Amino acid sequence: MGYATWPILPMEFTPEPISHVWRRAMYQIVFDANGKVTDMIVRLANNQFAKCWRVDSQQTEASIYSVEESNGYKCGYEFIPDNTLTECTRIARKNLGMGHHYPLLYSGNLYSDDLGYRIWPIYYRDSKIHRYPNAPRSGSFFIVIDSAGQLNDVIARTSRNNFIRCMRARKVSPAPDSDELSQIFAKPPRNGYMCDKEFFDDNDLQIALKAAQRMIATKRSLSYPKTYVGEPFDSSCLLWPLNKNGRSYMTGRVDKYRLVLTLELKIMCVAMEGKEKLVPCERRFIRGGYPVRNSYRCYSEFFSHEELASTAEVACRMGKRSKKKTYPAIYQGLEFDVEGPYLIYPIKANKFSPKPGVHRLVINTLCHIAGVLTMDPNTKELVKCSVEGQEALQES
Repeated sequence: MGYATWPILPMEFTPEPISHVWRRAMYQIVFDANGKVTDMIVRLANNQFAKCWRVDSQQTEASIYSVEESNGYKCGYEFIPDNTLTECTRIARKNLGMGHHYPLLYSGNLYSDDLGYRIWPIYYRDSKIHRYPNAPRSGSFFIVIDSAGQLNDVIARTSRNNFIRCMRARKVSPAPDSDELSQIFAKPPRNGYMCDKEFFDDNDLQIALKAAQRMIATKRSLSYPKTYVGEPFDSSCLLWPLNKNGRSYMTGRVDKYRLVLTLELKIMCVAMEGKEKLVPCERRFIRGGYPVRNSYRCYSEFFSHEELASTAEVACRMGKRSKKKTYPAIYQGLEFDVEGPYLIYPIKANKFSPKPGVHRLVINTLCHIAGVLTMDPNTKELVKCSVEGQEALQES
């Protein structure tokens, strides 16, 4: 359905405003195709529009701004979650009394000057949380704090440099439909061997087997495959070295993992070199997919479960490449519900940025998603991002 607007202008303007005045009008009435008034909108400082809230004249102010189970503020098109506001309040409070431009003393008609309220911008460029006390004219959305640094309100700047109040609201992350989930979790299950928390996939072992067969056919190596007679095997066998990523070693130091082959070059199992003998690894079945239904928020950045699953797939694929890679990197720090050891891989809101950014997806060596970390701007340490959405799938 098509909509039309009509500006609300001061009395001195003519009933038929010229186009440039119309475009600059701060308040406008919205009509539908039948001429019925549907909304009233206000132009913000960023030239976007926000809907005005329709209220009953009998309502109290408390009831107008009270929303059951609210988890943020709605400022026109923008929903600002409570955890973002909490972080902004913490930064603003830290800068109180420091003589910076922000927190800036509020001036306007929303609050009495006697209250001494101050404002702090919520977002900087690219929707990043604002952390810069000396960057004037920053953004359109602001928190309002009192003299003690407590959050009192959230406001938006209009095109005429006035302010309007944002409204408490509740935003529920949409649950994925069955088709989305089937695509996310349709990855095939994995069979292989677990060796001291290192998993060796059958597909990788087949590649290693072919490398061993080629080596025997060309007789290029005197070291491997190596004949082995002893425990825990009842018959003679051949040993072929494996790296942690499941592939055959190429050059350099040989790891402790061995692909065990029959003399007919059939795969028997995977084993580890112990102090005195080989130790067989456990045969394991790993369910398919990258099991997560949670979404995560890292300050102002939101990562859906679909983004986590696709990033985990890339991270697991990269983990099987050369040891000279930067990511995924070993992570030894915070613990998660998913069993380690852990690896971290950059997850970015801006997929086209060449830099890794400050957010890291955490997976284990089975490619199970453990969580998301982000860098604390003050301590420069990795901290956990908050969970949003459905509960994580549990190991069956």
